[in-house]
Parts: sequence; structure tokens; C-alpha cells
Amino acid sequence: MLMRSATLAYFAIFAHANEDGISCSGGQCTHEGEGDEVGLLSVRTASNFGPLPPAPTPAPHQLCDPSLDPITEPGDYRDAWLAQGDTGSNKNLPACAADGLFGCFFPCGQDSFYGDAEKAWISPAENLRQYLYLQHMYGVDDPQKVAAGAFIIVGFGPPGLQVDEPGMCLGVFTLPGAVTAARNGITPMVPTVNYWFSFMAQAGFKFDWSVQKGLALAYSQLGVGGTTNVLDVFQALTHCSAKYLEAGGLPDEITPDKPPTGCNESVVDVNNALNMGSTGTDGCVQVFYENKDNKWSLTDLGDVRMMLNRCFDANPWNTFVGLGWNNYPNPLVCVEPAKQTNMEHYTGAEFVIKNIKFGKVLDPVNIEFADYIAAENTDLLTDGFC
Repeated sequence: MLMRSATLAYFAIFAHANEDGISCSGGQCTHEGEGDEVGLLSVRTASNFGPLPPAPTPAPHQLCDPSLDPITEPGDYRDAWLAQGDTGSNKNLPACAADGLFGCFFPCGQDSFYGDAEKAWISPAENLRQYLYLQHMYGVDDPQKVAAGAFIIVGFGPPGLQVDEPGMCLGVFTLPGAVTAARNGITPMVPTVNYWFSFMAQAGFKFDWSVQKGLALAYSQLGVGGTTNVLDVFQALTHCSAKYLEAGGLPDEITPDKPPTGCNESVVDVNNALNMGSTGTDGCVQVFYENKDNKWSLTDLGDVRMMLNRCFDANPWNTFVGLGWNNYPNPLVCVEPAKQTNMEHYTGAEFVIKNIKFGKVLDPVNIEFADYIAAENTDLLTDGFC
């Protein structure tokens, strides 16, 4: 299964994992007694105090037709998807997916989005509009291109487009009311550094404040108009080569006979020790925290960063501010890949929820994506999408 990878500016989002006392309004959630908002709040560049420099304002794609009634139900989204893939009915832009619709890619036939994982990464309506626009553009003649573009937007980094990927579905769903969502752990949370440490602390795994602050500051270096990208930060923390990651991502197990990754020895030990098929706090974080053989440190930023990769799929492409980023070409940016800027590699948005079994509380409507083979993606990597 392809795993998602995941900023524009440093976004200060203090998202705590307490599932009690959560209220949601207008796409944001607040936590009772904490006053923290789960949202994208632009602050300032990491290196410049004072006014933000002007951000570039390229003309955005018209992804959907706002004059049409918005798509509010998962079944209606699937109907729009099928219509956009039909030769006779895809001439006009589709209606816009309404806030409150969510989606998640997963292998068709599973009874949950992320198998046995503790958390699932989900896409909000902003992403669903982008996916449907790709279906509008390419669904009739090149459905594989739709799949490739959607997987880039959601954050499937290397080697995603370099491997065959059959049998993927997009599950589209709505969430229940705030009380029911909180009770089931499916209130959408922005996956920030603060969120993960708060979530782990609730399970009894508390990390020194210097580690939390250090990781937050490291990812705050991604400023408006800056050239420092997400892989640069991961490399600085772990010493894993950004060029190696751009080419094909990290292997499940790093061994001396494979091309050198450059990763610190302790980071390699974390990567290999947590390659156990178990994610989340039970098992994965627990093994890291116990550190039986004393091969890594709970206060080393690189070791902790690799743990978050292994245990929660917060992989090297993750921005920790709720925005997607990918070193693959952005399918909605009509610039040849070699000339796309760091800013243009930012894609959609992302949240995490508890990974629960499908049923009454979470019952997605599924859209099957075209199977694709890696050879068909070669031109997209070199020439882009448009």
C-alpha cells in the first residue's frame, strides 16, 4: 500500500489530542479549557521578524463552478465523479465539494482506511475539489493520470509513482456531530508537532520540552517565499540525504549493502527496530520509549523524528502544519517540473482521525481508481501534467 507523505509559512497550530470537550464550528475545532484552535493560522517567517514579505499571487485554477449547488453528500460526489469521466457530460466544470466532505485513499476491500494503524490521514473538501478537477481534465482519456495526480496531492511521495499501484479506492464520507465524533476519536485534528506530543503524552509517553520545542522550531524554518523545503529539514534532523529521499524514499530496512542513505547510526537503528508492522502508541512508540538496547536517545531530534515517521506515518514529506508537500511535480501547476518552485510543491490539506472500522459511525462511499503501472508515469515526472 502506498503511504501518504506530507509549508507555505510557519503556521502556529497548537492542536492537543484531548478528545473530550471538543467543539467544532466553521471547519475549526476548539478544546474546552485550552482555547486552542485547530486551524491554519499564518504567523511570520522563521528568519524575519516584522511584516511578512508579499507572497506571490498566481491566478488559481478554477477547480469547480461555484454557481452550482455544492456537493454535500458522498453519493453525490461519486455521481459527479462518474459524470466527469463520461465523454458526453464532462464539458463543464463540476460543482464544488462542500466543506464537511472528507476523503481518504485506501486499498479497495479493507474494512478501515489504514488497516491496523492507530491513525488515518484524511483529505478535506479542498482536496476533493482538486481530485474532481483532475477527473474533469483527464478522466475520459487518461484515468491513470487522474490517479497519479491525486496521489501526488494527497502526499504519496517517492517511490509512489515509480511502482505499480493497483486496487486503490477513494472513500468519501461525512462525519457525525461533534459529540459523537469526539466520542469515537474522529474529530479531524491538524497533525502538528504539538498534536503528536500531546497525543503521546496522553498514552503515558512524555518527551522533554526541549525536544518538542526543537522539532517545532525546525519546521518553522519553512517561511514565505523560502527555498528551504521539507526534505531539507528532515535531512538536517536525521542526516538522511534529501537527494536520496527525492529519488526513492527510505527502504523499510536500511542495510550496509544498499546505497548509503547518510542517516545517523541511531536514526538507522530507530528505522530498523520499528519496522515491525505495528504503528501507534501501543507497540511502536512503546518500543522506542523503552529503548531496551540503548541504541537511540529520547532527546535526539533525529531519533524522535524517525520515530514519528515509523509510528504515525509522519514521513519525510510531512510539513507538520496540515499542508501537503511533495517533491513530485504538482499536477495543478502548469510549469515544467524542473522549474517548479518550493512553494509550488505544496498541494492540499490534511487531518488525522482515529482509524476506526467502517460501520454506522463512518461509512464511506467508495470510488475505484484506475490501476496504473510505473512505466506510464515516466513522462509525468519529466514533463509534468499540463
